[in-house]
Amino acid sequence: MEKNLYIDASHPNETRVVLKSGENIEDYEYEGLKNNLIKNNIYFRHFILILFIYFAFDITSKFNNFVHPLITFILSLFIYLLFILFSKMTLFSGVVYVGQREAGILCPNSSHGLKFVGSEDATTCHIVVIRDQNSGKSALIHLDDINSSALDHVTKQVCDGSEDAYGQNVEIHIFGGYEDENDTSEDLSLGLLKYLIRGQYK
Repeated sequence: MEKNLYIDASHPNETRVVLKSGENIEDYEYEGLKNNLIKNNIYFRHFILILFIYFAFDITSKFNNFVHPLITFILSLFIYLLFILFSKMTLFSGVVYVGQREAGILCPNSSHGLKFVGSEDATTCHIVVIRDQNSGKSALIHLDDINSSALDHVTKQVCDGSEDAYGQNVEIHIFGGYEDENDTSEDLSLGLLKYLIRGQYK
């Protein structure tokens, strides 16, 4: 059965996506400016975590002797800091989110504080990670089409701008794609492999 994906981005602060199968709506997703800020705000997530710990302490204290709210809050902060310490979770964002048709480059010794680069929702798209084995410099690309000039540019950035970027030793990891009805993923996979073969990576 034919499936159609409809994207409405006519409003400046929101995007609506509908997946239809025949006359039936299979999936609907809405992303507005407000809920997107909450979704991608790591400080908000930390705040919610502290509140969750606080209310967990507050509820358990009611079954025992009364505990002053200030003591409960201090205990919550202590548990929160232990969680941060043992989970190696960063207090600051340090994260670059790469959307579709975007790329992010990470330098291990840079001073901007970035530690992670990531992406999501690679259905027919492919997520490509390129890493220079010598410097540790890495790039993540979220592809929905093969743009050789853009890939060349990112590769040269990872390999310190060398004109002989293909002569470097690099790691390449590819994620995403599935066997869809229109063979979109297959075409993208084959195009990406052809690009890599022509590039003559070691």
